[in-house]
Amino acid sequence: MYGAHGAPRSLALDHRRLLGLVADEKFYSTIISVNVGNEKQPAIVKDVQMHPARNAVVHVDLQRIVETEKIRLHLPIHFRGEAAAPGVKTQGGVVSHLMADVEVSCLPKDLPEFLEVDMSHMNLNETMRLGDVKVPRA
Repeated sequence: MYGAHGAPRSLALDHRRLLGLVADEKFYSTIISVNVGNEKQPAIVKDVQMHPARNAVVHVDLQRIVETEKIRLHLPIHFRGEAAAPGVKTQGGVVSHLMADVEVSCLPKDLPEFLEVDMSHMNLNETMRLGDVKVPRA
């Protein structure tokens, strides 16, 4: 664990519990609470290294959070309404995603879990750009 103007610190984590967490997309885009001794430290996951042959976590990088400092994090993009979009349903189109996540910078209190893109109104050959995505407001 590093960051927040503190010295880096090595931690030992419960591997069985960690395996369950790394399988969930939410783990990578939310602020987690890490118990260090009798102190709770808010942090975000910056990197997870898995064993190449076994289902085992080898290393996790955690960055401490300071409520008044912006953090940078990759958020997943959830695409909704693809099948209902006129471009797919009645015009014979196929949806193509060029991005699955996007890096954001914000205060911890403003961090959404994911960004959602509603495609239900899109017609054939229409393009949606990142600037068109509505950002949730706290």
